[in-house]
Amino acid sequence: DFAICEPVTIPVTGTIGGSAMSGTWSIVPGFGAGVISASTTTGVSVDATYTVSASDIGGQVRLRLTTNDPDGGGPCSTASDDLIIDVNRRPIVSVPLDYTVCEPSSINLTGALSGSATTGIWSLLTGTGTLSASSITGSNVTASYTPSAGDVGNLVRFRLTSNVTGVCAAGYDEIQILIHQTARVNAGLDFEVCEDDIVNLNGSFSGATTSVTWTGGVGGTLANATNPITTYTLTAADIAAGGITFSLTSNDPDGAGPTNPCDPVVDQVYVKINKLPEVFLFGLQPTYAENNPIVNLDGIPVGGTYTGSGII
Repeated sequence: DFAICEPVTIPVTGTIGGSAMSGTWSIVPGFGAGVISASTTTGVSVDATYTVSASDIGGQVRLRLTTNDPDGGGPCSTASDDLIIDVNRRPIVSVPLDYTVCEPSSINLTGALSGSATTGIWSLLTGTGTLSASSITGSNVTASYTPSAGDVGNLVRFRLTSNVTGVCAAGYDEIQILIHQTARVNAGLDFEVCEDDIVNLNGSFSGATTSVTWTGGVGGTLANATNPITTYTLTAADIAAGGITFSLTSNDPDGAGPTNPCDPVVDQVYVKINKLPEVFLFGLQPTYAENNPIVNLDGIPVGGTYTGSGII
């Protein structure tokens, strides 16, 4: 008798002797739901193949090898022997299909146990980041991976491996994840200008960004909307609003589509617009004679007379 690990087919071999000339393998009734092939006798060996049924897995199959009747109706009868086979359920693990991510701070790994698997552990096959310890909740095995700078733009590959059960080897499954680089833009710090100033925008970009676009303002003029460092000319509407929020937007770094997870990114800067101070004069006459007394802005004489030849 022996044990096997959930195969599709089981080859069986028995031997005959004495006056036996041939033998036949059969399934002992009630101990196997599969199918046994025709038997082949070669010398003293009798071979056949048993095809396992799904209902056999996790139980026993009993097969019987029976000889021919060596003397027909004579006193000798057939001989038989039984073989018991334990069909062990194999451990199975499954992980999601390969996928792509956009430069995450961490990657959550999840796999499932089935069959005879009761535990599992995640391992890192390629990658230079940090993999956490595995955690098992029910049939789920989880872990977390923190990518390194060297992982960006590359594939990282992980393996989920089950425990060994009986005569069955550990089961495993692998997943690989492509890490795309994200776009980055910086619109700069918020600042203030006077209403008669030109607004100087000082943005920057990095990462997978290859182009940027400025937007914002009410009818004003951007000197170059696709240059991160540019200028904007204010309008009366901008001044009346008291401030403008400018947005610096990147291109889509990996294009559109379900396998391209990165999106355009936006950063904003707020520019406060300060109005110019205003001076009002009152209490003055439109004209003065050369010998008019000098007065203050309230029209009150302060002594002396105007003797100059200019304009007050």
